[in-house]
Amino acid sequence: MPKHKKDKPSPRKVTMPTDKPQKTTRADTRKDAKPRPFPIVGISASAGGLEAFSELLRALPEKSSMAFVLVQHLDPSHGSAPQEILSRTTKIPVTQVTDGVTVEPDHVYVIPANTSMSIKDGVLRLAARVHETTLEEYKSANEEVLSANEELQSTNEELETAKEELQSTNEELTTLNEELQNRNTELTLANNDLHNLLANANIPVVIVGNDLRIRRFTPPAQKLLNLLPGDIGRRLGEIRPNIEKDDLEQLAQETIDSTIMQEREVRELQNGAWHILRVRPYKTWDNKIDGAVISFQDIDALKRNLEQGHTYSDFLIENAREPTLVLDSSLRVTVANPAFYRTFKVSPAETEGNFVYDLGKGEWNILTLRNLLQTVARGDARLDDFELRQTFPDMGPRVMLVNARPMHTATGRVMIFLSIEDKSEQTERLESLKRQAALLDLAHDAIFTRNFEGTIQYWNHGAEELYGWEKEEAIGKSVYDLLRTEYPKPIETILDEIAGARRWKGELIHTCRDGSRKTVSSRWALTEPGNSEPIVLEINTDVTRRKTSEDALRILSGRLMQVQDDERRRIARELHDSTGQKLAALRINLDMVVGKKGGGKDGRPLLKESINLVEELTREIRTLAQVLHPPLLEEAGLHSAIQWLVKGFSSRAGIKVDLAIRPDSKRLSGEIELALFRVIQESLTNIHRHSGASEARIEMDQTPQAVILTISDNGKGVPEDVLATLTDAKQPLGVGLFGMRERLAQFGGKLEIRSGSKGTVVKAEVPTYSPPSS
Repeated sequence: MPKHKKDKPSPRKVTMPTDKPQKTTRADTRKDAKPRPFPIVGISASAGGLEAFSELLRALPEKSSMAFVLVQHLDPSHGSAPQEILSRTTKIPVTQVTDGVTVEPDHVYVIPANTSMSIKDGVLRLAARVHETTLEEYKSANEEVLSANEELQSTNEELETAKEELQSTNEELTTLNEELQNRNTELTLANNDLHNLLANANIPVVIVGNDLRIRRFTPPAQKLLNLLPGDIGRRLGEIRPNIEKDDLEQLAQETIDSTIMQEREVRELQNGAWHILRVRPYKTWDNKIDGAVISFQDIDALKRNLEQGHTYSDFLIENAREPTLVLDSSLRVTVANPAFYRTFKVSPAETEGNFVYDLGKGEWNILTLRNLLQTVARGDARLDDFELRQTFPDMGPRVMLVNARPMHTATGRVMIFLSIEDKSEQTERLESLKRQAALLDLAHDAIFTRNFEGTIQYWNHGAEELYGWEKEEAIGKSVYDLLRTEYPKPIETILDEIAGARRWKGELIHTCRDGSRKTVSSRWALTEPGNSEPIVLEINTDVTRRKTSEDALRILSGRLMQVQDDERRRIARELHDSTGQKLAALRINLDMVVGKKGGGKDGRPLLKESINLVEELTREIRTLAQVLHPPLLEEAGLHSAIQWLVKGFSSRAGIKVDLAIRPDSKRLSGEIELALFRVIQESLTNIHRHSGASEARIEMDQTPQAVILTISDNGKGVPEDVLATLTDAKQPLGVGLFGMRERLAQFGGKLEIRSGSKGTVVKAEVPTYSPPSS
């Protein structure tokens, strides 16, 4: 039987119950009991379906009231033991079918191998398979037919491939045929083009082969060489051309033999017109020599222009104002113009035919000039403005500019056209201007010149330092745009004034390259050198510091007057509020003593109170006087005065001050000691008012050259915006810090302030000198 492709068991036949008597059970012992109907399930499966059938039996109950018949589809040579396998997977009895066995429910029947089965009336019938051999023969024949079919298919594919190759070969032959047709068309077109080109060429051209026989020629060649259309095929030597040259055949043979182009200048016999005869080798596509091409170019007009040019050049050389020489390739003088003879006072006999470096008494024998002229003689260079400084007889020291140009003649020679220009006077004037410019560069003021429109023509070193622009950057620029000048009056008015009075003076504000603004004292002068355009000379002196100092002095003077008024107001308030009240109380006590209204008969308590008031008044007045001008500074020196100042400051302000001053410090001049004392006094006042510090430190170190004073604190520091204004005298910060800086500046000292989040440091440095003797 044929095998199934699927491995799952497939039910083949379901047989309903038959009338055949069934076996009786213990529960059915009656004689008249009839067999109960039950289904018969037929299952067919291949070898792989046995596993699925086992799973089915494993899932069925032992009593299902059904009978199962398994038919396996196996190869006759394939062995199998389904009965033993199924018996291990189910409790349902598994029986191998024998011929004539009666089917009973709850049984599994397995058909033996190589048998066929039928069922009738509940009885299974078996029969041997007799058609297996025939089937195998059919299979074998079928396989042979399939093999033959595959061979036929392979042969068909080979025929298809051969057909495709034949088609490809046919296409290649078609393409090759088209290319040959195109090539023939191109050759025909090229032949036509060549024929038309030669027919319409205005240049006489003759083409000859290796045998020197004429192949082709252009119409203009007929007249020049006396040719006729029938001369094609004749040897070149058999014709009589209308030119002076009668060795055309020899030139053509030399060109074919040497493959080198031959060139000659020839003239016509009738009218004397000039032509250039060129004979070139005729080369094939594979670079082989197959004859020669003879062409003629009309140069008659060029030749006559050249001759006319020679006439002109001779005329120009003769009438040139500058000394001019024409040298050959060996540097011999061939032509010298009259200007050369006049300038250097030499004769033609001493000049023409001689080497240029032998002229005169050897003034031209300069190795550098000689090497440069030899380079020009090779035709691949030129000499421009070579400066020659030499002393000539009867002329003295002179400065000459030498220029040389190569000239190529028609014969291929190289000549040198050499011109000489005397720059002695111009050089002397230029050097004089350079010396004057060098002197102007030494000036500290900014000096520059410009035309009336403002374009800068000169810019000295002082202008570079003042404004920041280099000379190369400023020259050629507009001074109005470059400096962005702010004028005290409209520029038109200033230009009118300088045009009339020829000079102007005033103060201007200029903007420098770095963006800073400078105030300058400007002086203008108008000059008109010769016939040139008017030039304005401008001299600017930087007065920015002076203006700043004047403004600062003005601000300081006003601030001093304000501080003086404030100090007077403070002293008056202290005298009025403290001293005046105590004096009033003292007067009341004295009035009571005089009137005997005080306690006691003798008024002693009032007198005692009055004495106390007088002592307090004395201390306050003494303290006020010491603050205004401490006498201890003059009596005991700076060290003692600082100790007194620090002690009083610490008791009043509650700020600890660490004093580090060497006890062996030498006395300084009174002015320096007073300046340093005021620095300390002002710094401590600022610490108390603004810093919020709890500690401060004063250090003073004295060297043979200077005294260095440092006051530091641990406060919150000075804000950055306030610290930035400490160097600007225009800011109204009072006379404190600015006054300290100015006081130290009188003695050549300086004041430096550094501040941060950890506190402020004030550092003063003053040069020392011996105090005056008492």
